[in-house]
Amino acid sequence: YLAGLLRPHIIKDLELEKYGFKYLPRNPSSFTPSKLDSYYKGKYLLLGEDEQANWQSIAQFSVRDADNYPKYEEFLGKIRDIMQPILDVPPMDLSFDGNLPENLRAIRKLSEVAKQAFRHTDVLPGFYELFTGPAEPILNRWFESDILKTTLATDAVIGALIGPKQNGSAYVLLHHVMGEAAGKKGVWAYVQGGMGAVSEAIAASARHHGAHIHTSAVVHEILTKNSKAVGVKLADGTVIESDVILSNATPYQTFLELLPSVDPNNSGLQKTVSQLTAYQHHIKHSDYTCGSFKINLAVSALPNFTCFPSPRDPQDPSRTIAGPMHQGTVHFENHMTEIEEAYREASLGRPASRPVIEMTIPSAVDRTLAPPGQHVVQLFVQYAPYHPTNWQDPAYKQQFVERVLSIVEEYCPGFKSTILGMDALSPWDLEHVFAL
Repeated sequence: YLAGLLRPHIIKDLELEKYGFKYLPRNPSSFTPSKLDSYYKGKYLLLGEDEQANWQSIAQFSVRDADNYPKYEEFLGKIRDIMQPILDVPPMDLSFDGNLPENLRAIRKLSEVAKQAFRHTDVLPGFYELFTGPAEPILNRWFESDILKTTLATDAVIGALIGPKQNGSAYVLLHHVMGEAAGKKGVWAYVQGGMGAVSEAIAASARHHGAHIHTSAVVHEILTKNSKAVGVKLADGTVIESDVILSNATPYQTFLELLPSVDPNNSGLQKTVSQLTAYQHHIKHSDYTCGSFKINLAVSALPNFTCFPSPRDPQDPSRTIAGPMHQGTVHFENHMTEIEEAYREASLGRPASRPVIEMTIPSAVDRTLAPPGQHVVQLFVQYAPYHPTNWQDPAYKQQFVERVLSIVEEYCPGFKSTILGMDALSPWDLEHVFAL
């Protein structure tokens, strides 16, 4: 629903802008409302590119936090600099068992990382902690206001079945500041025409260079010969041969479901077979646990927040128009305990009774996505564990959806009445529709 990890050199090499790819910046990029009868009494947090505006927004809750926020961003920026050299290359083989060019490439990239590390020695302890520790202690050292820490902590748990107190959540926080869009580091943006426009631009570039694209062609098996992938066999029996096979399926599906079993007694291939078997064992026991639930909505009007009402259309005061509260990601949590309690329920196999919600409204920025006056609303929801819940039961699934919509309704009265259409994707749906 947002782009930021599509690396700039890929956009340049494939000439994607020539084929319609266009970033649409979000500013402000984050909005956290509060309810009028809550602890924060209707105050809201708005964050974006304007440092002075950020300071004023944060200072409502803590002047100390307002002063520390640009220092925190600088801290993450230095760590991003250290990581930058290895973002655009294959994972390094630190065992140096590969061929000479691979070994030289690994040494060169490691030297670039070391060079950046020497430039930023002051953040090296934090660098280690971000890769190994929990997010909450880090945020506690920088900030004191719960609403700011909670807003930042959602980036530490989104898309993962993890809480801000758990080791590993700090890396998820770092992962989200690795984004880069339209030349701005640490930034995520919409793409004009929706995320499908990224695929369309890549496809157009590929066709221009001679590629033939076959859709609705289910791959049944990757064909191999003498330890080398030589083609694919489709579900209808069609065989397509090629010197190079690239798989964009998950490692689990690629190496455990699509690759045939390999004869361990195949003479001359013992080393290859051993390496593949070890890798398949590693993939088989990797943790794919996720707590995400997606809800895509078509609505007849923008969400109208009680604490920050939508602006009126100057030409038609009866209508509302998009304001700064609609541009970026909307966070519906004000306290760290809300995230932690939702995670604890999910860790026991129960969907959160009060889910964590991030809302985006891309049509507030990109008017090509919906008819005049109507909008697209996306809800990224945590936590909805895959097991042992019965997501195939429509009533069970709808009950969770209603739980989510009721929370949005608390902040935006009347929101549910504006819904024209809905696409709700449970963990089971995400697995079976997208083969995740």
